[in-house]
Amino acid sequence: MTAAIAGRRCRRPAGGTPANEASGPASAWLLTVSDRQRTTHGKEFYFDIEIEKTSKKLRKEAKAVKRALDSTTLIEKFDNLFDLSKLLAEEKSYLINMAEEKTLKELDAPPVQQAPLCITAANPQASLELKSGLIYLLPKFRGLANEDPYNHLKEFHVVCSSMKPDRITEDQIKLRAFPFSLEDATKKWLFYLLAGSITSWEQMMKTFLERYYPASRVNNVRQELFGIKQHTHETLLDYWERFKELCASCPQHDIPEQALISFFYEGLLPSARSSINGAAGGSLVEKTPIEAKRLIEIVAYTSRQFWER
Repeated sequence: MTAAIAGRRCRRPAGGTPANEASGPASAWLLTVSDRQRTTHGKEFYFDIEIEKTSKKLRKEAKAVKRALDSTTLIEKFDNLFDLSKLLAEEKSYLINMAEEKTLKELDAPPVQQAPLCITAANPQASLELKSGLIYLLPKFRGLANEDPYNHLKEFHVVCSSMKPDRITEDQIKLRAFPFSLEDATKKWLFYLLAGSITSWEQMMKTFLERYYPASRVNNVRQELFGIKQHTHETLLDYWERFKELCASCPQHDIPEQALISFFYEGLLPSARSSINGAAGGSLVEKTPIEAKRLIEIVAYTSRQFWER
């Protein structure tokens, strides 16, 4: 006998017959495992007193599902058409490429076209021949820890400024000559830069310094300037030259001139400080930074002459 899943559950009360029990085949009662007569596999069935209403509801839900499936199928048809068009386009492209397909030997052959460099000349039409003598005079930079990139740029400027060809600016000369001043890892670094990314000498200098003079190195130089001291057996001139070289190695230290002179003065040995104060007619701190530098320069070279004697 067919019974609906959703419906009111009626169970035979223990020890008696329910008051609303009806006789005849139209009545359906829930049979459980405890009854003498079991249902198939001991499953419970429910009696639905509104079976027509439930049947109508189920038919309505079935139609809704069918409409949804029909709608999904329509969308899938459009997707299939789109995929088919895409497949045809790919097949056409494949057939075209088949005509231009290379052999395995040709595919493995190395490229013969020269990869473009990062440097793009501002005036590529201008004729410039770099003489071997000029290339020989160029300073070399390898990127070692003890090398000073600022000093390299200064020496590079001195060499390039001595060459004055017609219709060629100094910056164009530097751009074309700069790769010849790099060696080892630094030359590889230049070759690996993005093609055409360098269009001016100023941009080349900025990129070079950002790579080989990072912020950590700037902080180290600042710390050295803050705590600079004259060594026990170091002459005043050697101490002064070491101080100037340290300042020049980091132009972006952002330390005022007055503070720099103060750091130098505080690091002097007592004998050297007495000599400078005596030459200043009292104390070096009463001089301006420019006057103090001139005075230190004079005393340093004078003391060196007496030291050599």
